[in-house]
Amino acid sequence: MFSLEALFCPVDDFCHQFEEHWQQKLLHHGVIKRVRAKSLCLSEIMTILIAFHQNHYRNFQHFYLNHVQQQWGDAFPGLPSYQRFIEWMPSTLLPLCVYLKAKPRRNLKNKLMRLQDKFLLRVPMRF
Repeated sequence: MFSLEALFCPVDDFCHQFEEHWQQKLLHHGVIKRVRAKSLCLSEIMTILIAFHQNHYRNFQHFYLNHVQQQWGDAFPGLPSYQRFIEWMPSTLLPLCVYLKAKPRRNLKNKLMRLQDKFLLRVPMRF
């Protein structure tokens, strides 16, 4: 069974740590840049993106309109329109990549081992 809370909590913990370090490492050009506040925080956006890949939807638009907005509307009170969410997605690329790289990958390792075993069984050995 899929648990939204079980997915959100580690992502939110990671985002709190990551954003602190990220803001310190950003270069400042001396130009004041306006940064609008989003109705969803970074961890909520990342949670929706990860949940899309964990569910078995083929396209993101169908997932967002039919699943996120209708079933998870209470969990994400400031849900924007689909178009606005798509505009925010590129800003999550770097944190999402860092999160997926830093996350423990026990299941992936087991899957790769099984895949390697299947590959070795299927390839005929020629001497």
